Amino acid sequence: MNIAKKGKLSTQSLLPHYEVGRGEEENEEYTIVGDYMGRTFTIKNNKDEIVAQVAKTTKALIQNAVLGTGSESTIDIAPGVDCSTILAIIYGMEQVGKCRFQLLGNTQQSSGLESSEPVCF
Repeated sequence: MNIAKKGKLSTQSLLPHYEVGRGEEENEEYTIVGDYMGRTFTIKNNKDEIVAQVAKTTKALIQNAVLGTGSESTIDIAPGVDCSTILAIIYGMEQVGKCRFQLLGNTQQSSGLESSEPVCF
């Protein structure tokens, strides 16, 4: 699965949008729409039907505000939807977030190698 961020001009929205595809093809299988604060996001299929909703719990929000950590979330998955696919998308979104944070941190530090690009796994 591939997860890519969509631009604000292409979505005509200020909310963050991501697209999820399978394999090397450009076919969009799922669209993820988040909120401004990063607390909730909705996963829709290619028919624009809501298949899952993810929200951080109050406990996670407090832990994040006080300690800088907290990843507990509630996940509501629609009946008949493949749970393993939704969980893979959620895990991928977490990795995309970590990668973006690492990239921001690495751009402020000089590593001595100008041609190297940070790689996130």
